[in-house]
Amino acid sequence: MKTTMKQILAGAALGGVVLLGYGAIKFFQIQAAIAQHANQGPPPQAVTTGKVEEFAWEQTIPTVGELAPVRGAELTFQSSGVIRKVDFTPGEKVEAGKLLVQLDVTVEQSQLEAAQAELALAEQEYQRYEKLLKNNATSKSEFEKRLSEFRARKAQVSSLQSTIDRRTITAPFNGTLGTQKMALGEYANAGQSVVTLVDLSELYVNFTVPERYIRAVNSGDTIRFHSEAVPDRNFTAQITSIESMIAANTRNISLQARTINEDLTLLPGMFVEVEIVLPETKHYPSIPVSSIQYAPYGNSVFVVSDLDAPDGGKYKGVLPRNVRLGPTKGDKIAVLSGVSVGEEIVTSGTFKLFPTAPVIVNNSVVPGDSFTPNPPNT
Repeated sequence: MKTTMKQILAGAALGGVVLLGYGAIKFFQIQAAIAQHANQGPPPQAVTTGKVEEFAWEQTIPTVGELAPVRGAELTFQSSGVIRKVDFTPGEKVEAGKLLVQLDVTVEQSQLEAAQAELALAEQEYQRYEKLLKNNATSKSEFEKRLSEFRARKAQVSSLQSTIDRRTITAPFNGTLGTQKMALGEYANAGQSVVTLVDLSELYVNFTVPERYIRAVNSGDTIRFHSEAVPDRNFTAQITSIESMIAANTRNISLQARTINEDLTLLPGMFVEVEIVLPETKHYPSIPVSSIQYAPYGNSVFVVSDLDAPDGGKYKGVLPRNVRLGPTKGDKIAVLSGVSVGEEIVTSGTFKLFPTAPVIVNNSVVPGDSFTPNPPNT
């Protein structure tokens, strides 16, 4: 029995020694692997890069605006009555002077015809007495009586014609009609809108800029504007007027530009993005927008350099660089300070980088880098 226990204890002791030896071997193997991995460092990350280039930047003031007609009006009656004539089609192009809508003028028309007949008779009497006066065949008082009656009849005709005109709407200028807002037989009140008439050949661009730009803009300057309703085109206009007062509630100043709407693409009321083009041009180092690492504490880029490796060699790695940014246009952004022309920076893949991270440059596919990008309509 004692011999059996001794054998068991001896076997257990031998097994423990074997396990301890095996554990020691694995420990040293793991430590060696860790040391080897530490010497190797993290694997390099694939990125795209580009050179910092200097470009001439056109100086602009961005703002927003709205289109308004140079000639546009809500056509209304000056008096009340029942509509008896509608002589237009909604959306029709009309010329100045065309009769569009008329109220009931039956009574006024009859009175006008009677007054015109009386005027004709009074004119004949006036002309006859004028001849008699020249021949001394009548007194001057009789002539003046006929002259006064002629003038009174003429004023009566003019008054009746004005009454009819107030009950008639004609096109005040060439333009395009809008939708019809009242129908034949309806009772129209004075001042009630019947139809809109707009001349689409010329439009105003109304916009505002902060007061700090008041010395930078002048009448005659060119502006560019763009509307989401016409996404594939940019338009230009000339500043025609600048408001003489600054708005007290916004501290902005109102400006107005005028543009020719040759193909009638633009419509009044459109919201537009406006750029006021200044005569001065500045040169800035410029980089793709995709290369910027935006952060609350400051924006930065990764600059590609040859860095010192732990084994004494060199490797291609990146270092962050704080930058102060300027204006943006298209895919590019101007850099006021932080990088120099000719430096190589990471343009995509920045999200996986850290200071001194090794990189592999692969520029087979690079992000957009244009002042005027034209992405596909997706």
